[in-house]
Amino acid sequence: MLLVQLLVPERLLLLLVQLPVTLSGYLSYGTYLMDNKILGLAVDVAGYAMIASLLSVMAAFSYLYSKRSCSLINSLPVRRECAFVTACLTGLLPLLLAEALTWLISLGIFAGNESLRTEWLNSWLLAALLIHTYLFTFARVDGGSMLDTFHSNNITGVSRLEFRIHDPQRGQIITCHYPGEGKTLFIKRIIGLPGETVELKEGKLYINGEELVETYITRIDERDFGPYQVGEDEYFVLGDNRPISKDSRMVGCISRDDLYGLVMFVAYPFDEIRSTMELPLYHSIGE
Repeated sequence: MLLVQLLVPERLLLLLVQLPVTLSGYLSYGTYLMDNKILGLAVDVAGYAMIASLLSVMAAFSYLYSKRSCSLINSLPVRRECAFVTACLTGLLPLLLAEALTWLISLGIFAGNESLRTEWLNSWLLAALLIHTYLFTFARVDGGSMLDTFHSNNITGVSRLEFRIHDPQRGQIITCHYPGEGKTLFIKRIIGLPGETVELKEGKLYINGEELVETYITRIDERDFGPYQVGEDEYFVLGDNRPISKDSRMVGCISRDDLYGLVMFVAYPFDEIRSTMELPLYHSIGE
């Protein structure tokens, strides 16, 4: 049952946040545990908090495994995004409180020893760098190429791990590098998969000659494009605001190596907090 729980996307999101934070504490304190009982106790608190946090998350999302409970939750007069964030915070709160306590205790212990304090700070910086590089980061939206899905200055949470273990799917919102654009990140939506033929005609999208309806498009671009053959291990990406978006129509397909991460949620502004992991329900004309 625990394995099934962990496979739910919301729980995976929480695990990606929780585990590195707790492990960073162990990186910082492990060398000194044998000589400092107070510090050892602080680390124990962090470890127990991780377990308590996982149990809290499992309880908070348990309604997903009961049709009656799920119907009840979805019938409440609250937005689904609000319910999602509330459940996430339910699981994160025990961990964050314990981590804050551990951090304060260790800061007080190391305050009088410059060498230990430096090593402690370096270990936290190393942990933060590892998290940013391999697991999770935040990205700010700059511009209107993804209106109305995102607005300029939205802060989004990006999983760096997703495309290391799963193949990209049509409809996923990603951050990526463009060929010849250096380290600049762009936020777009995956439209064409390897081997497919993409065509835009009179504002409509065709994949392998079959029209697909895009429910998230609010601004139509009447310019024609293609047919265009997507190469092996490449992806055709477009912005949701097609008239102004700079995307694969101009820069070509994006290789898998240039996919930076999967956009999982909007973190700011707070009144726009929501998950962005649900894939659009594409359907062909006539279905």
